Amino acid sequence: MKKVRIFGVFLLVCLAPVFTANILAETGNMTIQGSVPTSMSLTVPSSVQMPSLVPGTSVESAAQTVTINTNTSNWTLTVAETGGENDGYMAMSNYHKLTYPIQICGGDLTSFQSLGTSTLTIKSGGSGPATISDIYFRQPVAVNETVGTYSIILMFTATASN
Repeated sequence: MKKVRIFGVFLLVCLAPVFTANILAETGNMTIQGSVPTSMSLTVPSSVQMPSLVPGTSVESAAQTVTINTNTSNWTLTVAETGGENDGYMAMSNYHKLTYPIQICGGDLTSFQSLGTSTLTIKSGGSGPATISDIYFRQPVAVNETVGTYSIILMFTATASN
């Protein structure tokens, strides 16, 4: 019996390389790619309530916050009027305007600027997300203004390039 066991072990040791020599293996590489698209969102207050427009004074709003969420660089935030006559004046529903245009300060604007007919750049040169929390509006009110409720619609625009 010992001889049969020794012979069996001998056969296993000798024949094992014969059976394993026929195994083939190949490898291959795979590349996984993905792209991150440019993204941008802009959050602005839906409305700003100015204090009473007292004739003969300039009335300022509380500080307003605009948030830009982006993964881009070189973004710019601008503001322009988007209703009425696009001239920067608060007006009543019958288009009667206040004497003076609304003024804006904050971001890169270190002093109040009249909106007028142009687009004002609030902040530029940014990289990545930002919160601009120092935007103020000021409305000079002439002594002889007509009684009524005045409003203006402003459009903030964020643009970016990589």
